[in-house]
Amino acid sequence: MRLFVDVADVTDTPERTVDAFLDALLGQRDAEAAATWLCADKADSDLSEAVAALSFLDGPGDFHWGEVEETGRSVGAATVTAEIRVGGGDDAFSHPATWEFALVAEEGEPQWLICGITAE
Repeated sequence: MRLFVDVADVTDTPERTVDAFLDALLGQRDAEAAATWLCADKADSDLSEAVAALSFLDGPGDFHWGEVEETGRSVGAATVTAEIRVGGGDDAFSHPATWEFALVAEEGEPQWLICGITAE
């Protein structure tokens, strides 16, 4: 992993990474595609297993996410939150849960990678 030294070199956004990760994980339920948005050295077995488990959830419901926004940034690191709702198959959705993502900027594509996820 090679981190960016100059913030001006980072042309992508952490919000795009989180939105693409959520689309792969919750929209497409594709664990392999979701894993491409994770830090290589942080994609430990716990996080990888959680990603795989979420991607294979069965049932009539689905997930909706929104309010993906950057809440903090330092040199080469960012924090993003997103509101996640779970549907029960009857067009009713749960109250939103806030997920917080810790990201780092690395050379390569994508530039921002998710290194941690917590649910509030």
